[in-house]
Amino acid sequence: MASARVEIMKAASNPYDSPPATSVDDGLAASPKTRSCTCLVLVLAGVLSVPCVILFVIARPPIDRKLLSRITPGMTRSQVSTILGPPHDTQGSNQWEYSRWGNAGWVEISFDATDRVRSVNDESVFP
Repeated sequence: MASARVEIMKAASNPYDSPPATSVDDGLAASPKTRSCTCLVLVLAGVLSVPCVILFVIARPPIDRKLLSRITPGMTRSQVSTILGPPHDTQGSNQWEYSRWGNAGWVEISFDATDRVRSVNDESVFP
C-alpha cells in the first residue's frame, strides 16, 4: 500500500521538476539570404518612391483649381483672401501672387484702382 502511495506521489509531482524541453526549429527563423533580400526590397521601394513624391509635389498646381475657379473679376481683395488665403507675394500694390514650394508655376491676381479683381493669370506648369 505504501508503494502505491509513492507511485501516486510520483505521478502528481511538480511539472517544473521535469527536464527542460529541447528547442524545435519551426522554420520561422529567417536565413541571412532572406534577410538580405528583404533589406534590398525595402531599399529599392524607398528609392523608387522618391520620384513619385517629387512628381506629386511638382505636378500639382499652386492653387487648387476648384478654389481658383471661384475667383471672378469684380471680387474684392477680402473676398479673394477669404477663398485663397493671404498672397505669398505681391508685385506692387495691384497684383497678388500665389505659388507653392517646389513648383515652377504660379497664379497672379491683378486688382484695379478700386481694389477689385481685374484678371486672374494661371501660370501653372501642368494644366
